[in-house]
Amino acid sequence: MLQGIAVGPLFIKQNTSTWNTVLVALLIANVIMFLVMFFAIKYISKIIYIPKTRLYPVIILMCVVGAYAAKNGIMFDIWAMFIFGALGYVFNKINIPNAPFLIGFILGGDFEKYFIDSLKGADGI
Repeated sequence: MLQGIAVGPLFIKQNTSTWNTVLVALLIANVIMFLVMFFAIKYISKIIYIPKTRLYPVIILMCVVGAYAAKNGIMFDIWAMFIFGALGYVFNKINIPNAPFLIGFILGGDFEKYFIDSLKGADGI
């Protein structure tokens, strides 16, 4: 849209040269990434030999920096990350699966809204 191209269902018909350029660029990017990762994977796989006591602080630091930078330095994101990390740790210790909780927490508000809308549309049936 910034380049004056109308995106939408007619994009491919109206901009065939741009579409073909995008497809060729994606193909080239996939080939390059395959070659880069094919030869580098034997070195990347050595990360499993790094002791957890050295690896975990680096991962936590990167998560904190990412959470801080995601919305231009809002500390709520970092506290939310730590709270949900602790909650996930507790869930693992008492054998409660994390995935259903995350799905319910993320989609719960939308699910409730659309459920109420569907009940209204069906006259409460």
